[in-house]
Amino acid sequence: MENEILTIAKQLVAQGKTPTIALVKGKLSRRVAMPILIQALQRFDSLSIQEQQAITTQGAPAAMSNSSEQESLADQVVSLRQDVNELKKQIAVLNTTVAALTNSENTAR
Repeated sequence: MENEILTIAKQLVAQGKTPTIALVKGKLSRRVAMPILIQALQRFDSLSIQEQQAITTQGAPAAMSNSSEQESLADQVVSLRQDVNELKKQIAVLNTTVAALTNSENTAR
């Protein structure tokens, strides 16, 4: 996560902006605890210009990871929906069976 924060800070500096907590937090791919964010920005500020420029851009792999996670989650949702539909069908069959047994029991009395 710190790598993503450092990468975002580097991108902001390249845009001529000062990396602030608010700017970086708004660009993060997921929530980060405030102490981690503050510590990473302090680390970024302590780096020399050469060290800041040496930070590799890792935003693309994170974005790809997020999209593959989303695809995986979408697949799981589809599978779960199929399971729910199958269970609904089984419940309907069970309800019909219970109703039939109840009716036959009532008529046998």
